[in-house]
Amino acid sequence: MSLAQIHDRVDERLRLLTGGGRASPARQQTLRALIDWSYRLLPEHQQELFCRLSVFQGGFTLEAAEAVCAVGDDRAWDVLELTLDLANKSMIAVEEDGEHARYRMLETLREFGLDQLAALGVAEDARERHARSFARAAQGAQPLLDGPDVVATLARLDAEHDNVRLCLGWGLEHDGALGIRILDHLSAFWWERGHWREFRSWCERYIAGATNASTALRSTAMGY
Repeated sequence: MSLAQIHDRVDERLRLLTGGGRASPARQQTLRALIDWSYRLLPEHQQELFCRLSVFQGGFTLEAAEAVCAVGDDRAWDVLELTLDLANKSMIAVEEDGEHARYRMLETLREFGLDQLAALGVAEDARERHARSFARAAQGAQPLLDGPDVVATLARLDAEHDNVRLCLGWGLEHDGALGIRILDHLSAFWWERGHWREFRSWCERYIAGATNASTALRSTAMGY
């Protein structure tokens, strides 16, 4: 295929990369088959956690994984242990930054995990937990953006920017009030980092589409 054809199909990478040798085992003949084979080797609890972790975009911390994925009989400690097991099996990658560790899923694995999450019938629950968790984190970050910890807080928000965008997208479809609260809490972040055009774009989309947002929240968001 030409570069243009590959570019047009890059969002379907699991179907695109199918060039394994005919004499190879079935699990090595397509990328999806290889990932599926690795996934099926995981115990059931690890499979479900792997799928739930796929809702994160741009990586996550252990604390975020515990907040989003500790459901049912799973406790935060269980999520921590299972996450470390997935890292040891190379299903997620670990990025160390000084004293902090951040976890990331390769995009091909994340795409597979999202497909499996939908098949399990818990995709909407996982996305809602993700959005509400980051809404709480945004509320906690707001006072830190005007104090001695502002530099460290801005750095953490830089790392979570993709997750915040994902939450705002979810809010447009499901909970406009939640999305506008995030915009309000993190307005200083967008301003300090020079993302004011993106901030304004989100505000305009919420004004146009988030019909369940209160008038007060709309006014607050558009005041920036």
